[in-house]
Amino acid sequence: MKEQHDAGRKGHFIWIPVGMGKTYIVLSYLKYLKESNQLPPQVIYTLPSSAIKSIINELEAFNFTINLIVPLKHIVSNPFKGYIKHPGTCVIVPYMINLIEHDHMRKCEEQLSQAAPNSIVIIDEVHKALNDTKRTAVALQTCRLSEEFIALTGTPIIDTNTYKLIWWLEQIVPFSVNEKNFWVAANGMIAKKVNTGVKVDRKEIEAEFTKPEKESYMDLVPATIGGRNPNPSQNSVHKAMVLCYKAATRKMVDITLSYLQENKGVMVVAHTADHQEELYNLILKRSSLSASDIFLIKGSDSIFLTDMAVEKNKVNDYKVVITTIRKCEGYTLTRLKAMVTSVYPSNNASREQIEGRINRIGQKAKVIYIRTVHIGILTYIMQKHKDARNLQAVLQALCDEIILK
Repeated sequence: MKEQHDAGRKGHFIWIPVGMGKTYIVLSYLKYLKESNQLPPQVIYTLPSSAIKSIINELEAFNFTINLIVPLKHIVSNPFKGYIKHPGTCVIVPYMINLIEHDHMRKCEEQLSQAAPNSIVIIDEVHKALNDTKRTAVALQTCRLSEEFIALTGTPIIDTNTYKLIWWLEQIVPFSVNEKNFWVAANGMIAKKVNTGVKVDRKEIEAEFTKPEKESYMDLVPATIGGRNPNPSQNSVHKAMVLCYKAATRKMVDITLSYLQENKGVMVVAHTADHQEELYNLILKRSSLSASDIFLIKGSDSIFLTDMAVEKNKVNDYKVVITTIRKCEGYTLTRLKAMVTSVYPSNNASREQIEGRINRIGQKAKVIYIRTVHIGILTYIMQKHKDARNLQAVLQALCDEIILK
């Protein structure tokens, strides 16, 4: 980054896998600019709401002062209101780190555009600004107008449509980017692939229907996916999905219990909040665990469950943590050694982020276990997910690799 800065390049796109120190690198770079009197008057740092708590902790460790921009009228319940210097406005304060949620950028479009030419702009979790949305448009415009910008992510591929990255890659290379020269431009994005050295034992496990469930499933879906319905409707497909998740849930609980018997803590990934509650109740019913052994990640909840945190009594030694596929950022679970999930409508970035909760710096196990349960329609969705994962593997092949010892 220093070399690119000295060469007059204004854009940096950092891809380092989840949990490997992207934020530390960025803040170290900001510190370098500050100490060498090269830091622009304004720093704008945009990020998802789930990451605010951890970013504030890291910024304070670097002795940066913080202004949290919240352009909302009512902020009484905001847990970070002590950092909000100008409530309900889009005021960007010089010589501070101005944090703003991704979803609030569209409310501050004019102010961001005006401030950008005298700012360094950081877009954290930039994979959330890849689709054709107002959020992406404002983020791109702010970066184009900025004195310098940094985009960072652990998961640059959200689906098989690589063109979505072109909007960002064209800002960091000295040539026009299209689908034909995409991979050439991608070389400008990637510097290093970091591997924790932890082996991932990954298996896909097929669940089983009961006989009545099997008959109902076949009546609902077409022959192309194992059924006998010549005219399937949207409603019949939805009912088939419900059956699939019912069977998958039973298997997910079975696998979770087997890991608990091996004294391995388990991260369980649910589909929805209702599914999360269902899994919680089934695990309690079928195991010897008590409610205090299970943590449910809901809303703005966060948890830092590491071996060291448990040893220092900073957090309870939870045996099971249950999250949902949508809650994939802002927490650490390296105390746990296994992850049990199913196949949910989601993008590749969310799935990579979820795995990064246990496979990250601080994981002391030599092997972690990831089990994905599928059945029926879920098996076909899983194949689509593999396509996106394979594309991610192609990007990784462009990297130098560092194994963390």
